[in-house]
Amino acid sequence: MTGNPNKMRLGTFSLSIYAWFLLGGSGASLHAQTNFATTGYNDLSTYLAGNVPTGSSVNITQAEAGEGSAPPYRYRIDTANAQLSGKTINFSPTMGSLSLNASGHATTVASYFSGTTYSMTPGVSRIYEMPATDLSTGYIGSDFLRYPNNFLAPLVEANDIQNHSWVHSTGNSSVDAQINSRLDYAVKRDNFVAVVGVNNANSVAEGGNPANARSLLSGAYNVISVGLSSGNHSYTDTVAPTAGRERPHLVTESYATSFSTPIVASGAALLMDGASTLFAGNATTIANARDFRTVKSLLMAGAAKDGLGAGGNHTWTATSSSQPLDAIYGAGRLNVFHSYLILESGQQNASSSANVTSSGWNFETVASASPDYYFFDLDPQDSSAFSLSISLNWAVEVAPDIFGNYNNPTLTLRDLTLTLFDATGYSLGSQVAVSNSSVENLEYLWLSSLQAGRYAMRVSSASSSLTEYGIAWQALAVPEPQGVALIILGLTISTLVPRRQRPA
Repeated sequence: MTGNPNKMRLGTFSLSIYAWFLLGGSGASLHAQTNFATTGYNDLSTYLAGNVPTGSSVNITQAEAGEGSAPPYRYRIDTANAQLSGKTINFSPTMGSLSLNASGHATTVASYFSGTTYSMTPGVSRIYEMPATDLSTGYIGSDFLRYPNNFLAPLVEANDIQNHSWVHSTGNSSVDAQINSRLDYAVKRDNFVAVVGVNNANSVAEGGNPANARSLLSGAYNVISVGLSSGNHSYTDTVAPTAGRERPHLVTESYATSFSTPIVASGAALLMDGASTLFAGNATTIANARDFRTVKSLLMAGAAKDGLGAGGNHTWTATSSSQPLDAIYGAGRLNVFHSYLILESGQQNASSSANVTSSGWNFETVASASPDYYFFDLDPQDSSAFSLSISLNWAVEVAPDIFGNYNNPTLTLRDLTLTLFDATGYSLGSQVAVSNSSVENLEYLWLSSLQAGRYAMRVSSASSSLTEYGIAWQALAVPEPQGVALIILGLTISTLVPRRQRPA
């Protein structure tokens, strides 16, 4: 780093190259249109006859690192930018002491999150921006997390989503862990979705040193971490607060993780706004659908497994049952069409005596004494084989020590397990697959070709205490050979959606 040694680093290319992208103008517009295709947004728009949720019920917070090679660094979203016309943009107290000059990085991030034509959610109208300046001011310090004040909890987040398109490490894993735990505490307490980019440094790959790439904030538990569908991002396991957890959770197509991050955040906003419309009049269902654990599950369960890696030729593979994500691509590539279909299928309760449909979601509690079961059928009239994606997420619990010290917290990670069984009636048969990480606060299963039949998902816990969780699942018919050409042509609606009609 140059200049201020405490200045956070942008999760992008070098600033000189980055500026070239900003000044190009048309490059950003072309990227936005490509993004609409690769995220499933165009398919969703066709499915909903253009009436896609715009994010109008969602408010956002954007944290930004300083742009520039020397002081004064630029942090501000350009309120005069045409993409942000009509938005209400407010700035945190620390921002008042910084340069009034606009940051191209901040403006582009905001445009992909909520821009008039660049974003999937142009209806997002309220943005609150904080700077990631140093360890005592800005987002980490006085503006939100309030580090390093031992006995001050983070400020309350009133907005629905935070976006973090920056990376940093203090160089001290204990300090990094304290900061990440403060974010985990705030997410659980305030119930917001935190979307965090990993670094672009593709040299920091598996087996490399992640200390300067992913300690803040993607190493936190209760976040959604984001990479690139090309794989040109840092993907070693986490460092702080604990090692062994896989990042990123999701990827999407972009030329830098700074921009893939707000694209995923926009996907979260789309689902949250969609829940408010789909379940209008049912406040409990809306709240359950918009819970940060449910949103994360919906996004991960809907993730596509194609288009990964150079040339799109990577075969998605879970590392192991104890490390259930692909080591580079997490759950896969963001697909808001798939995730919306899961959301639309509705909240479906666990039961040992009633079925759920082959796609759906739930927000529930579980304890060791009473596992939750979800029985469902894959109809052979729809297909002889299905892909099945299941995502389970819960929160790590963070509490200050007995003296009220938030920099010496206690982390409680409950151990949940996700298991898929064959079933007969409401009796379990043989185990088909299991996800049983002991270090993650998630479990994930994806089966690429599951035969038609009857199955049961079981969510179990090793703890006697109740644990809240979000779960989402989706079975998609694997097309017969004659359908392959349709997928290549991009006609995913006719080939991938279970055979049912959208209600009028």
